[in-house]
Amino acid sequence: MTFHIDENHYNEALKFFIREKGVPVKIILAHADISRSRFYGYLNGSGDLAMSRLLSILEVIHVSLDEFMLYARSLKAVNTNMQSQPEAPIVDEAMVENALQIYKQTKDVAAIGTAITQIKAHDSEEVAGKLFKKILPTARNILCRRHYFSLMDANLLLDIMDNLRYEDLQTILPFVRKTIMQQQACQQAGFKMEIVRQQALLTVI
Repeated sequence: MTFHIDENHYNEALKFFIREKGVPVKIILAHADISRSRFYGYLNGSGDLAMSRLLSILEVIHVSLDEFMLYARSLKAVNTNMQSQPEAPIVDEAMVENALQIYKQTKDVAAIGTAITQIKAHDSEEVAGKLFKKILPTARNILCRRHYFSLMDANLLLDIMDNLRYEDLQTILPFVRKTIMQQQACQQAGFKMEIVRQQALLTVI
């Protein structure tokens, strides 16, 4: 299977996540076994990408396929809405409901994280506030139950931390510290530490 540059906006979605995650391009190229010219050609809309290489890229930047596809579909929906209704919102209640449903079925926090990122970028503070209020209880519940924090968990926590209650932080922060200590212990034992995740967790602290 090949991901073509077309109305599905796969290259734009990939460009977004690479920028958001901050993983060096050199690491991505080595992990996905892809040339620099082919990689940038795809991002800039002048080539195709094999499914195996896309999955390798998503793996190294810590993005699930579900999260990637959800964001690509949202870009397609936004583009369609802009063509027919120029002032249509980027994200609406239906998309939030879809993200909640995906999480309910798969327990993949990526759908929630992506929805919150888009809500925060909404042009209307009033609409964003209503949508955020709808998704916040699920995000809070996810984080308060975590005993070990992935990069996705850390980014979600950074996104909603200002909206958490004091007792939520009392529950969450000991496990954030525990994850940091486990990462440091792994590094001392000779294992590779996830630098991006460690930086995100330290930012939380």
